[in-house]
Amino acid sequence: MDPDTGKTTEWTERVLVVRTSEFSTRKEGTLDRKLDEALEAIRRLPPEPGRGKRVFRSEEALREAIREIEEEKGVTGLLSVCLQPFVTNMPAAELPLAQAILEYRKGWCLERSFHLLKDQPIGIDPLFVQTDDQIKGLTRLLLLANRILSEIELRVRRSLQATGEKIAGLALGSPKQETAKPTAWSLLKRVCRDQITLTRVVMGESELSHLSAISPTVERILVHLGLNSSVYATLQEIGKT
Repeated sequence: MDPDTGKTTEWTERVLVVRTSEFSTRKEGTLDRKLDEALEAIRRLPPEPGRGKRVFRSEEALREAIREIEEEKGVTGLLSVCLQPFVTNMPAAELPLAQAILEYRKGWCLERSFHLLKDQPIGIDPLFVQTDDQIKGLTRLLLLANRILSEIELRVRRSLQATGEKIAGLALGSPKQETAKPTAWSLLKRVCRDQITLTRVVMGESELSHLSAISPTVERILVHLGLNSSVYATLQEIGKT
């Protein structure tokens, strides 16, 4: 129920249960390994005769030891069904099963955006405000910042994909490491490392300005953002006049 309007919103959800081959193969591989480990441990029961060795005096004692191994290795019952449930409020006629799974797998982008909203560099938590208006205003400002980060990342990735390029020099300490899917945060940090500085010198009625140069990597970032790097060069020339 909306506390402001008193309106109640209702919807119907359906559950999609999916068995993915990749997830299943991974789980089956883990199960096979555990089964092999359990079988090897069971083969060592009972041990070779010797001092200090555990001796099973009854069948029940041996069975109990086997159950302990099964529990330790996580193979009790020796069955594993790899199913994943998904929930959606979209009817099957509008969102078929296959399309629902494809849309779900895109969800990490949205989830990561909310993670960025709560983490650096935005940091919505904690909010050092007091009034409701301040809370709304700051939240909307940070959401706008998050939108800008998403737009930067999306534009650069699309450009790199269209040109088949990879961008290097984003990882600190690994200047040759390349990526075709840079994050907005890594791009901004790379721009910051250029330490762009505007210096103004006033001597009487004369004034000189100097705008520091940017690296080739930052120039490529501007190009992939759809910005003309010559604009920055023009600003440098204006400062010299």
